[in-house]
Order: sequence, then C-alpha cells, then structure tokens
Amino acid sequence: PALMQDALARGDFRTPLVVGDRLDTDIAGANAAGLPSLMVLTGVSTALDAIVADTDLPADQQAFLELNARLAREWPVIDRQQDPLPDAERWAAVSAKRDRLEMPG
Repeated sequence: PALMQDALARGDFRTPLVVGDRLDTDIAGANAAGLPSLMVLTGVSTALDAIVADTDLPADQQAFLELNARLAREWPVIDRQQDPLPDAERWAAVSAKRDRLEMPG
C-alpha cells in the first residue's frame, strides 16, 4: 500500500480509483490501501481469476455474501449512468459507509 499512499500524497484527489490488470499487484495493493479498484482485462489476470468461491472468501469479507444476496433482490439493476445524488459530495469523504447503510424493509 505504500506505493498507493505515496501516489495519493502527490495530488488533491476527490474520489481515487485504482485501475489495474493484475489481481495480485494492482488490485491487491488498492485493497491493502483501502482504495476502490477496477480490474481491466488487458493483462495477466482474467475474468475467471476474479471469481472467488464462497468457501474461499476471506473471513473479513463473509458479511458481503449475505448483503449482496439480499440487496440484489431488493434494489434495482443499474443499467445506465445517472446524475449524482444531491448529497454525493458530503458522502465522498465518509469512511466505513457500510456501517451507515440503511437497509430497506
């Protein structure tokens, strides 16, 4: 994560996104630095490499299984770009957003 932290220190970024084509370096580094990432299929890693069996998910990510399954049933599919919500800027700097997630029903 030192490389990612150093890159962040060199600019004034609102919403950084790490784009990489290797799961073991680019994406792993972003995760270690607590940054969002996007894997592109131009390098060594393939789409198949990005799929993890539920049984192989690290313990700190197990909660996402139930959350994803529940929200996939309740929230609409996002199929087009929309304008940001009015309070998007306020939420950009908030950490631990999952703890603030308001669940439907």
